[in-house]
Amino acid sequence: MSRRGWIGVDLNGTLARYDEGQPSNHIGVPVPKMLARVRAWLDQTITVKVVTVRANDPVQILKIRQWLDGQGLQEVEITDRKDPDCREMWDDRAVQVVPNTGEMVSPGSSRIPDPLAGQEPPRRAPAPVDAAPDRPVAAHPRTWSMG
Repeated sequence: MSRRGWIGVDLNGTLARYDEGQPSNHIGVPVPKMLARVRAWLDQTITVKVVTVRANDPVQILKIRQWLDGQGLQEVEITDRKDPDCREMWDDRAVQVVPNTGEMVSPGSSRIPDPLAGQEPPRRAPAPVDAAPDRPVAAHPRTWSMG
């Protein structure tokens, strides 16, 4: 991995145990296998960042920093976003797709039923939409969250 690259690790349910119904400010006990993996990456001088929506709140950043320090992970950074240098994301909610295809690497791995399951893929990908400076691309009209 290049020096510029980094590995992103989700906090709740990936690096720290998470059980439904926990208060939003609670950080669970470390997940042993993930903790060992992060330590191994750090030993290899790989940059690791905790990627969590909590990082948009300074109070939560302090709690996460204290939790990480308590696990001996002082070198782990905290962020709420990925960037072009992100090489991998480890997350309990992510579904990996084959680049540029929309196909799941592990079909059936989504928690949400795939509305395209069993359908033939389109014969040709739609042409990309160019966004001219005077004509922004509209957001998709249907959005939803896992609330």
